[in-house]
Amino acid sequence: MPEAKQIVSYYNGWLTLSQQCALKVVNIYIQHSFPNFLLPEVILNFKKRHPDIQVSCQLCPTPEQYISQDIEQPALTLFVCGAKNPVENYSKLQGNPPMILFHGAYRCLTNSQSSLAGRNCVTPEDLKHRFCVLRSSAEARTPVISALLDWLSPVVPPEQFIRSESVESIIKMAETHDDVYALSYYPILNRYEGIHTGKLISIPFADDCGDGELCLFYSKRACQRHPELRELVDEIYKSSQSFMEETGD
Repeated sequence: MPEAKQIVSYYNGWLTLSQQCALKVVNIYIQHSFPNFLLPEVILNFKKRHPDIQVSCQLCPTPEQYISQDIEQPALTLFVCGAKNPVENYSKLQGNPPMILFHGAYRCLTNSQSSLAGRNCVTPEDLKHRFCVLRSSAEARTPVISALLDWLSPVVPPEQFIRSESVESIIKMAETHDDVYALSYYPILNRYEGIHTGKLISIPFADDCGDGELCLFYSKRACQRHPELRELVDEIYKSSQSFMEETGD
């Protein structure tokens, strides 16, 4: 029957087209200040539901360079936007505004026994004789941190800055030395055990320096094409809100 063969032919053509258009790869780029935050659990649960979709997650100092409107191989980028790198600039590049995961700021993370304890904010003069530990030289390229370092550098001498490749070692040094501090993003810093035990405190920087929003940039057009991508974006947002609820902020 010619009609039946034609219907089968149409169906096979539609099936081939749908397979070609199916989401196969999602690339995620997150600011390297936030290793093992939010994404591992979200990606694991997503992979259990969609084993055929490959999800890669990469830490990098400048995730904004990977913003993409590619519909077939979409990218998600997570990083802090501030005065030096406003959200609006990247929204134009992305083609739509991001999801705002957190309204926060980089703070001075230090030992609770430090003489800075009890202050409402800290200035560069307060940190002149203290050691600032950065994850690596690449971290200074992160726009909000770069602006914060520019604010500190006229007063805090270069020899007061130390490099470390591990976030864990930075937190440990800040926790055990009264004259050491880190630049840590609030509210994400609430995940550190030292905050809950009272060994660590976070103090805002004066002049609202370090303020910024953790943004999730994604393509709305790609989400319209791929419901699975929309699902992943929504799960990341839900995870961020659950974190806020769990940490009491």
